Amino acid sequence: MWIKRSPFENPKGLANLIGYRMFDGMVHQKNTKSFENAPEVPNFSRGHYLYRTRCAACHTMGQGDRLGPDLLNVVDRRDRVWLIRWLKAPDQMLAEKDPIALELFVRYKIPMPNLQLSDIDVGHLIDYMASESRNIAEQHSVAE
Repeated sequence: MWIKRSPFENPKGLANLIGYRMFDGMVHQKNTKSFENAPEVPNFSRGHYLYRTRCAACHTMGQGDRLGPDLLNVVDRRDRVWLIRWLKAPDQMLAEKDPIALELFVRYKIPMPNLQLSDIDVGHLIDYMASESRNIAEQHSVAE
């Protein structure tokens, strides 16, 4: 009967392989880099985190429409009370036939999902969108 040879049947080879796997990276190496030179990890605000994780898949800030509208200056374009309601319960506003909500639905042909945001999260998100819109406007004015 023919049996395929295995690298694991040789105890010396197996010991070398295990030793290599166990101690890889644990052996002191010359020319190692220090974490002092590592780039600083950005400290995202809660609003920035919410935008990146909940909004950025469908929206941009100053780069045009995607599945949903560009959110640049949305805080200035929409009434704050309306925007808070929209971010908290877009499905309810569509059910209530809110004219702006219906216009957005007709234009983008997809309803905005209810993201189950708390009042605090909505506040953080609105603050982030306002500050990011200001930052983008400042960058454009400096570039011109």
